[in-house]
Amino acid sequence: MTEEIARLREEIDKVDEQLVKLLSYRLELSRKIGKAKLNSNVSVTDENRETKVRERWISNAKKYNIPNSLVESILPLIFPILN
Repeated sequence: MTEEIARLREEIDKVDEQLVKLLSYRLELSRKIGKAKLNSNVSVTDENRETKVRERWISNAKKYNIPNSLVESILPLIFPILN
C-alpha cells in the first residue's frame, strides 16, 4: 500500500468517526424533542417535518454531489429510530 493510500484511509477513518458522533448527537436531540412532545401532549411523529427534512437532505446531497439514492437509503433507517 502506498503512503498516499494509507493517508487517505486515515482521513476516511477520521471522517467515519465524525459521522458517528454527529449521528449520536442527532439522536440525542431527537430524543429530547420526543420527550418535549410527550410532555406537551403533541404527536411524536410529524410527517410534515419528515418531508421537510427529506427535502433538505436531498437539496444538500445535490449541493455536495451525493446521489439521491444514498439519501433515500439512509433516511428510512434514521426516521424509525427517532420516532
